[in-house]
Amino acid sequence: RRGLHGAALALLRGLLPVGAAQRPDILATHALAAGLSAEAAPLALAAAEQFLAGSALVEANHYFDRALEALAALPPEVATRRMRMRAVSGLAVVRRGRFSIGDPEVGRLSREMLGLARSLGDEEAELLALNGIYSNALVAADYAAAKIWAAQLVKTAEARGSRTYAMIGRRGLGSVALHTGRFAEAETQLAAAFAAYDMERDLSFAFTHGYDNAEICAVFLSFTRWLRGDPVAGRADSAFAVSHAERINHGHSLGMALAFQAMLAAMAVDDDALLAGADAALVVAERYDIKVARGAGHFFGLCARLIGAARPPGPAEVAQARQALALFREYNPTNYGAFSAGLVAWICLRAGDAAGAAGMLEDARAEETRTGETWCGAERMRLEAGLAALEGDPERAAGLRAAALARAREEGAGMLALRIACDMAEAEPGADRAALLAECAARLASQDDGWDLRRMRGLLADRGGLMRA
Repeated sequence: RRGLHGAALALLRGLLPVGAAQRPDILATHALAAGLSAEAAPLALAAAEQFLAGSALVEANHYFDRALEALAALPPEVATRRMRMRAVSGLAVVRRGRFSIGDPEVGRLSREMLGLARSLGDEEAELLALNGIYSNALVAADYAAAKIWAAQLVKTAEARGSRTYAMIGRRGLGSVALHTGRFAEAETQLAAAFAAYDMERDLSFAFTHGYDNAEICAVFLSFTRWLRGDPVAGRADSAFAVSHAERINHGHSLGMALAFQAMLAAMAVDDDALLAGADAALVVAERYDIKVARGAGHFFGLCARLIGAARPPGPAEVAQARQALALFREYNPTNYGAFSAGLVAWICLRAGDAAGAAGMLEDARAEETRTGETWCGAERMRLEAGLAALEGDPERAAGLRAAALARAREEGAGMLALRIACDMAEAEPGADRAALLAECAARLASQDDGWDLRRMRGLLADRGGLMRA
């Protein structure tokens, strides 16, 4: 059988002298089956990189695995180690796209790449590996490690005059600041990283590492600016992330931009363009086999609809939200745990399910403690106040709302402060609450026609608000 595959390989090489460039996958298949590792390794690697460039992640995954299998049978010479470094780097890109940037295997592959890069003296690959390690730590919700690796990336990049990787490192520092509730610092770092982007020079990074830097900067800026009280800019950033990913025709960047747009839809209780992104995420997820985008589009889209609906959800819809949360966490088990639990707690509160809400809020607190991901801590405290009110303890609810408002103001989360002030106005109507609402609104950098602003306007007009939170 091996001889037949070897003969087929020789025949194909003769018939298709340029076949190695056009269809390396066919030649690699025969070389692997023939046990010709020295020939199979570069062919399988070329096939994998060709499929990766076309966003065919399943096929790329297969051929990177086969390339590593062939390379393992070769002596560890410099050329072999260089090919192995390419294969390890490419496989990390694939696993980021198919599973999650926080996938433990992505971290392992990135660390192996760092060791290979340093042994080969490849400074560019070393920077790429440092970025892979930092981003894996970030998505795995290891924020202390992510900050250390991002700072090391900035330091190494600046020492070597690498504008691109210094930009990426600053984006990393901004991302850590966002997820740990330091919103002003987050906007400063992320805006600087976004401004440094040069599409002509930086676009290739999307295909070598799995996502585009302008896209992911815009995604995190959308959350930062929305939370700080600039919803118009936040929505514009989210729209840019999607349109830019479409423009560069990069499947994984588009899938992630839409997944995060779905997440912003749930955060903002959107019923318009952001929510449409949640539905679009499902389509893109199927096209490119992006499991994280599939789970995010379904879960966050469902939450936005159930929270924003005029009619409170029933038991079946609460169960549906819990099931969607489980599916989301299957491929995103490490980060956004507290935020996602808070959304289901909110749905339970709207359904009058105090026990269910209490359980999800306990989950949210545990996730905050485990990861240090505290960016929505004020929102979690607001929901705890809602639970106290549902359980018939208005005094405790008032105290929790006051504490939540103080935290939102301390962190500079203007939109959350407005949302909490709306809760206060509904619970205890009066001139002082109307004044608080007006004060919170005046502190916003912009006003849109989203759920929170509509609710505020309804309360100020003494119409009782559009709906109960």
